[in-house]
Amino acid sequence: MDTPAPEKRPPIEASARFPSAIEIPAEVVIEAAGDGKLGPRRMDIRAYNGGKLRIERYPVPVVANIKGMKLRRRKLPIFRDHDEGRVVGHVDRLDKTTGRHIDAQGVASGNNQATAEILASADDGFPWEASIKAIPTSPPVMVPAGKTIQVNGRDQTGPFILARTSELTDISIVAQGGDEEGATVRIAAAAAGTSYLEVIPMEFDQWLEAIGFKSEEITDQQRTALKAKFDAESKTVEGAPPIKAKAGDKQDENTKPPDTRIAELPTFDPVQIQATYAKHSAEVDVELEKSRDKIADTEKFAEIKAKARKTGIDLYEKAVAEEWPAVKLEAECIRAAADLRVQLVREERPKVPAIHNTSRDATGPVIEAALCQSAGLPDVEEQYDEKTLETADRQYRNLGLQETLLISARLGGYTGRQTIHQGNIREVLQCAFGHQPMQAAFSTVSLPGVFSNVANKFLIAGFDHVEQTWRLISSTRPVTDFKAITSYRMTDDFVYEKVPASGEIEHGKVSEESFTNQAHTYAKMFALTRTHIINDDLGAFDDLRRRLGRGAGLKLNRVFWTEFLDNATFFTQARSNLITNTLDEAGAGLAAAVLALDGMTDGQGNPIDVEASILLAGSALYPTAKKLYESMEIRSATGKIQVANIYRGEYQPAKSKYVNNATYGGSATEWYLLGTPGNMPVIEVCFLGGQQAPTVESAEAAFNTLGVEFRGYHDFGCAKKHHRGGVKSTGAG
Repeated sequence: MDTPAPEKRPPIEASARFPSAIEIPAEVVIEAAGDGKLGPRRMDIRAYNGGKLRIERYPVPVVANIKGMKLRRRKLPIFRDHDEGRVVGHVDRLDKTTGRHIDAQGVASGNNQATAEILASADDGFPWEASIKAIPTSPPVMVPAGKTIQVNGRDQTGPFILARTSELTDISIVAQGGDEEGATVRIAAAAAGTSYLEVIPMEFDQWLEAIGFKSEEITDQQRTALKAKFDAESKTVEGAPPIKAKAGDKQDENTKPPDTRIAELPTFDPVQIQATYAKHSAEVDVELEKSRDKIADTEKFAEIKAKARKTGIDLYEKAVAEEWPAVKLEAECIRAAADLRVQLVREERPKVPAIHNTSRDATGPVIEAALCQSAGLPDVEEQYDEKTLETADRQYRNLGLQETLLISARLGGYTGRQTIHQGNIREVLQCAFGHQPMQAAFSTVSLPGVFSNVANKFLIAGFDHVEQTWRLISSTRPVTDFKAITSYRMTDDFVYEKVPASGEIEHGKVSEESFTNQAHTYAKMFALTRTHIINDDLGAFDDLRRRLGRGAGLKLNRVFWTEFLDNATFFTQARSNLITNTLDEAGAGLAAAVLALDGMTDGQGNPIDVEASILLAGSALYPTAKKLYESMEIRSATGKIQVANIYRGEYQPAKSKYVNNATYGGSATEWYLLGTPGNMPVIEVCFLGGQQAPTVESAEAAFNTLGVEFRGYHDFGCAKKHHRGGVKSTGAG
């Protein structure tokens, strides 16, 4: 049958034009049976390899999208020739998580002539094959001749029919299949003398060893956390028959199978690694802040602080270099945090009974929570636990700025009036900030700590409120200092060469393409003035959110987008990463960008492993980007439906107002198609110590100023990275 030219092929509008079910064949390999023929035999099935298949009544090959395939039932039956009257067994485990192929495991549990014939023929060497049956649940799409799209983790070129979504109904054993890529099914021999299914579980200690730990070397805290992770991710094996007693044992037909649990090994995920490191850094900061005023030796405290942060960075870098699963980094961070707490406790001042001159318990977290409640911090319930919030509301409801200062001042030796006015403000501030002998002994309240913690929460609320699109399109990395760092682009020549007769192996050639990045400090100051304090004005904390927090977010955006949009020499036609197509609803411009990105090669002409992931546009083109991502059909300029939208759900739309802003180098027509940032990002943001959010510190103002000063600072740097990681379109047409 001749394949018609793409432009003459009529659009496909409904799956009714094709058979209601797709039968996808695959080769079956059945291992020879052992001497014993007792008990159900296991089957390991590579059911579908994700490629093109010739299916009866379909004019061109068919590709079934594995990610869009759902199961009709939890335990799929295994039939003979898709005949529901001849049950061979059932599937008890099916895996399609990679999105590249479908693997299944099952049991030949059918007690009938069909099962007996299949097993007997397999033992005699007959090459049985398999076939899965899938019913399309959405209209299939015709991919025209010459067009290449990625399905099931591979590039596939038309013509072929794409079953975008389907429902997997069963797997069958057949005499003749047609999978050209060698998918297999193995039926294992039954163990001699047994009559029950043997399942070898991965016990907890085996799981530990597989992810890089030895059971006897982990701490109790690590064991508790790892065991919880194992229990959460392990699953009881389903489908195991009752265990029969062996010869000589007491027979019990009701004997239940053991609680056999199997946990899949966690894999390396750079996003999870980054999130784990960020969480650890935040926990370290909290522990350090708790001990800041309890350690008299400031140099020792600084040493502990520097060591703790370096340990975190070292763990992060090692996790990335050795591709740890996130759970391993979590466990190592637990150990590091425990070591930090031990060091801090050892250096703290000796504990003595606290003496309070108030009937209410004055503790730092409670005071902080009360102050946040009174000042109106958004989502305050996410910052403190329920008990702390209840205590704060009960004991310090409507806590004001003056009362907060007076609580700390009394603990610092202040005995004067319980209101702040022009005559006593300097004395109150001096006692509150520790310039007077502490007549109330040691307290858990540190005014600089309370103010800094509260201010940081308001600052981050303002920082997060500013546009965060930079997070979607960039990679981040921690740096240990302010020195320039150099990284090399992926253009090395390390493709293996045939070893000559002399046995001499050639050295790989290291890339000479590089880029540099460097962290800088950006900062601003803000003050709670004498007027704020005497007027008991908590609105000043909201100014921290609106001013210092928003100011930090704006500065990061300005630096980031100025760097990103200054790209005239980064995106060029010579580099094949610059096109001029407009972003249109018909998808022609997007198709050109996908083709350009897929055509990228490294310095040696090899295709690079970059998959288009993000469609970045300004406000003007963002609606078009959303339509391409969400619409069911692609429409022409006149509004006529042309074909089902093959881009639906493929490229996540991202909007930044900076892309349209000429001040930063943008324009109303330009747009970008970018790869996943974790693979080959076009831009990188580095943060000192991995601290991605700005920081606020507080202190009493200078002698000539009555008030409290806050300084907000942020250490970061931005630099363009891999020009092969994305495509820019000027949109000029």
